Amino acid sequence: MIMAKRVSFGVSWQEYGRQSVVLPDSVDSKNPGAVLEYIQSVFDELPLPSGEYVTDSAEIDVDSALDIIDEEEYRRLG
Repeated sequence: MIMAKRVSFGVSWQEYGRQSVVLPDSVDSKNPGAVLEYIQSVFDELPLPSGEYVTDSAEIDVDSALDIIDEEEYRRLG
């Protein structure tokens, strides 16, 4: 078990609401610009609760707050 940082962010299409993603250690969680840049780089690959993926026509709501939380996470090695 390790501690990880997860960020939740708004998606401009109402049907998607807020989504979240675990931040890699290489992203400075105290730098909102770096966090947003990372989210944008993985945005099209984020799975939704329905099992679908965020569509190309959905957008990150850049005016929505980025909420960063610490969480316990299990990661498999290897």
